[in-house]
Amino acid sequence: MTPEERLAYHQEKSRPTMDKLEAWLRKQLDEKLVEPNGTLGEATEYMLNRWDKLTRFLTVAGAPIDNNICERALKRAIRHRKNSLFYKTLHGARVGDIYMSLIHTCELNGINPFTYLTQPVRGPRKYCGRLLLSGKRLAGHCSASMLAVAHAHAGDLETDGHNPFSALSRFPLAHRVPVK
Repeated sequence: MTPEERLAYHQEKSRPTMDKLEAWLRKQLDEKLVEPNGTLGEATEYMLNRWDKLTRFLTVAGAPIDNNICERALKRAIRHRKNSLFYKTLHGARVGDIYMSLIHTCELNGINPFTYLTQPVRGPRKYCGRLLLSGKRLAGHCSASMLAVAHAHAGDLETDGHNPFSALSRFPLAHRVPVK
């Protein structure tokens, strides 16, 4: 279905139900059928105060009917924050943040995170190094880890001497979770 067809469908099928629900909620509060300070009364007020946003899918083509994508992203960040409590050092937590960001970015873009992160081991010089030496900008398929390894091999980035991945902290990430 196109967004316009979905909008027409929702206006035909969902609007009558949503109108009945709004009328019932207003009746509950107006006729004092529920205690306004009680749990149900507060929930009713909460819903009515956000009615325009709740029914946006009835007026805007392409508007999502839920916000599950945002909820999943927040849940992942919160789970990572809880797991970060068990890192032994701040450096370990920072590395965990980097990998969390890379993995989440891969999943949002439909890329296999394992393949994306293990590419440097399978040949960063062959792919990224060639692009760097030719002076071309790196393609979107070249991961930040591949870029860091290629720069490290080319001597462009300082690393800790042993691990070319230590240069990863220089690259922008999709999100960062603060470590307390």
